[in-house]
Parts: sequence; C-alpha cells; structure tokens
Amino acid sequence: MFGPESIYKEASDLRRSQVFGNPTVVVLDDDSWALEVVLYALHHQNDLLPHRVEVEEMVMIAAICEKYELAQALRPVADRLFRGLRRETGKQGNENLLFVCQVFGYEEEFEEVSREMVMRATYEPGKGVRFGEAGNERGPRWVGKQIIEKILDVRKSHLEALRSYAKSLHTDPAHQLEIPLRSCLQGGVYKDNCEALQLGHLMKIVSKHNLDDEEMWNQSLYAISTQLLNIKNLYLPKNSACAEDHSGCSWVPGLHNAVQRVLESVKGLRLTNWPVRREGR
Repeated sequence: MFGPESIYKEASDLRRSQVFGNPTVVVLDDDSWALEVVLYALHHQNDLLPHRVEVEEMVMIAAICEKYELAQALRPVADRLFRGLRRETGKQGNENLLFVCQVFGYEEEFEEVSREMVMRATYEPGKGVRFGEAGNERGPRWVGKQIIEKILDVRKSHLEALRSYAKSLHTDPAHQLEIPLRSCLQGGVYKDNCEALQLGHLMKIVSKHNLDDEEMWNQSLYAISTQLLNIKNLYLPKNSACAEDHSGCSWVPGLHNAVQRVLESVKGLRLTNWPVRREGR
C-alpha cells in the first residue's frame, strides 16, 4: 500500500519525517498562480481573489481542482470567474474551455463548446484533424482523448451527409457511368434549354468549388456550409420567350435546404455522458 508507486507515499513520507526528523519536501508541478488562487478561495480570502481571468488561467485553476478533487469546494468562485468568460465559449481557439466546463459541471456551455469544435475542426493531410486557427499545433490538450474522438465522429457523420448530397446532384451512386440526373420539371418547348442550363450551371459549380476534391471536404463544417449556401440560383424565368417559370427545376434550393437541415442537426456533446476525470484513473 505504501510502496514506491503508491499514491499515499507522499503523505506517508511527510508523517514519517515528523517522527524521525528528516523533513520531506513535496514538489508540486502545478501552476503556482492557479494554486495560489485555489488556496485563497479555500481559505475564504476573497479580497485576494482576481476579479477576472483569461481562458488559460481558468484552465489552470480547473486542472488543480480536478487533480485534488476540489471542484465542488471551488464552484462558487469558479462560477463568478467563468461568467466573464461566457462570451468566449463560441470563439475559435478556446477549445480548452470544454475541460473547464467538464470539471465544474457547466452543462449548457459544455454542449456549446463541443458543438463549436465539431463545426470548426479541419483536416490537414499529414497532420490529421486540427482545431482552432490554422497552424495551431497545440490543440485542446486538456480535453480527454475519448471526448475528442466522439467530437470527430459527430463531425464525420455530418460531413458525410453534406458530401453525399452534393455528389447525388450530378451522379447516380448506383450507376457506374455517373450519368447526370438533372431533368426539367416543366417540360414543353424549352425543356432541352432548361436541362442544358441546369447541367452547365452544376458542372461549373462542381469545378469552381472543387466538390469532387478532398481539399473541399477537409475544411471545417462552417467553411463547407458557407460555400454551399453561397451558390447562386440559376434558371429560365418566365418572360416573352419562355411561357413557364423554370425556377422549380433548379437544383440549388434543394442543396440549400439540405445544408440547413444538416446545420440544424449538429448538436454538441452532453456533459452527463462525460463525468469529470479523476487523477490516476
């Protein structure tokens, strides 16, 4: 129980030093500033507590509270400090706030930050998935591996939904020859003109936005959906030369609706499925 690898060894050595007169120095690897804040809070020295903190400072406080199981005791102080960071939960680069939300039990914010991570994650060939700004090699290092994997699974499922719909616009997945599927709904004398216009518009968009290339789909869901929603509608309007309005023949509104449905279906993770981690477990 008190072997060299025991979690009780430090306390045992400290008590033994009082008996045998050989003082034991306990070396802490915690952030000194954050530890100081935690001790002030535990000793109710509220006048010495900071009025506001930065994101990384809050993360350090949460790390100590997780390590020593002090989250419940520090919750009132954490609530006050976190209020100043509430507006940061939706910002890029603040993914480590997910760890803070997990430690102190902020359910709504946990779901919000994890959804932002789903939406902002990108894939960089040779380096894998990245969060935050381009070139950010650190990533959300305080967020547990299983949580990251779940976030990536959620991203993948929504990405595949967008990509599958985009591909279905110009190819039949069951047809090896990939015959274009677009057809005029109005019919009549301008049927061929309508179909040619829609097919040409579709091929132009596929080329312009690289819909058949991996580069397009390596972007974040935010970037991909923005590109797809910015595609303009094109059709034969009703005029003196064309008796019928062919707006219903355009494939663009259907694409926009599909993108909106995917965006509305993106949900963050629920905190109840991810209890706080414990040191050594």
